[in-house]
Amino acid sequence: WRVLGEVVGGNQGDNWYVHLARSLKPRPVPMSKGPRVESVCWDRDGADEVSTGEFLVGTSTGTMCKALIADGKDRYWKVVYSLQDSAQPICGIEYELFPPSGRHVIEGIRKYFVMAATPTRYYEFIGGPTYDALFEQYSAAPNFVELPGDLDYTELEFFRKGSGRATSFVWLTGPGIYSGSLSFGSQNAGDSVTFDYKLIPYSTKGGNSGGYQVPVGLVSSEFHWIALFEDRVQAVNRLTQQTVWEHAFTQQQVYGDMIGMCRDAGTGKCWIYSGFLVNEVLVTAEDQNIWRCYLSMGKYDTALLYCQTLEQRERVLTAQADHYYQEGQWELAATIYAKTHRSFEEVTLGFITLGEKGALKRYLSDKLDNIRGTDRTQLTM
Repeated sequence: WRVLGEVVGGNQGDNWYVHLARSLKPRPVPMSKGPRVESVCWDRDGADEVSTGEFLVGTSTGTMCKALIADGKDRYWKVVYSLQDSAQPICGIEYELFPPSGRHVIEGIRKYFVMAATPTRYYEFIGGPTYDALFEQYSAAPNFVELPGDLDYTELEFFRKGSGRATSFVWLTGPGIYSGSLSFGSQNAGDSVTFDYKLIPYSTKGGNSGGYQVPVGLVSSEFHWIALFEDRVQAVNRLTQQTVWEHAFTQQQVYGDMIGMCRDAGTGKCWIYSGFLVNEVLVTAEDQNIWRCYLSMGKYDTALLYCQTLEQRERVLTAQADHYYQEGQWELAATIYAKTHRSFEEVTLGFITLGEKGALKRYLSDKLDNIRGTDRTQLTM
């Protein structure tokens, strides 16, 4: 999917729309006059070169609107929900569709999951088949997760691989990076789609006071979070929560003040924009060491999926076999050892010493299946 427009929020009650394919000249959006636009969630299915499709907008007064712009003109701009118990701005909105099931498949009914974030809270909304019907269910305040902080901005982003369904989210908060996974099943209004959530504190590096810095921008790739600070950009491994790459901005006169980051959901490209420049962050071969991360976590089958060489595969299989051996799962260990280059004599003597004839038989049987016909010595043994 591809969105060809951009909404720009102003501080004087006016907002503008830019149609990137036709003209870079901003056009006012009269129907939006009032609160400043803080966030936009574009329609991934209904947008084309003429129309934006129906999209959601978060404002500086804590309201959410649905809107549609076609031929450069706003067709409608309607408030669909207001966070009555929060005067904070809605700085991030994302949506995803539930996989169709039952009568929804036959009738083509949509069921939405919408997540909206302020600097200290995120809210979950579930329903459909339209945005109006979804938000009408929430006459009372929806469930929310709250973290302390004094930020006046935030970032919220879903990660989806290609055109697939979103699988995780990341939220920029005062205390740290808050992330979690998404699971779409039979949930309804009042339920949660998020699970396996965690808070990763920011690095203490940088800053004049010696304390931690809060990013001014945050985006997610498949295996990393990319955080933009005032003086640097860094990549944090999502599996280990360790910083694996960092680039410092040492020439402020060249870059200017760092403003934010964005990720093109269509191409996956990440962009940094500052007072003077727009820079692309190139993300290449980010999965090359992921096998090692899963190996350290003891997730051997997943680690095997990301092995790129025979040497890497050998390390994972050997570690997996050793794990089962130490756990006393002898026959399972024997099956894995038969796939490795671990010394034939070492493995067989180990099982003989233990008196594990069943495991020894399993190892010999599986090893014979894996030995090439030219390895006469091992075949004879």
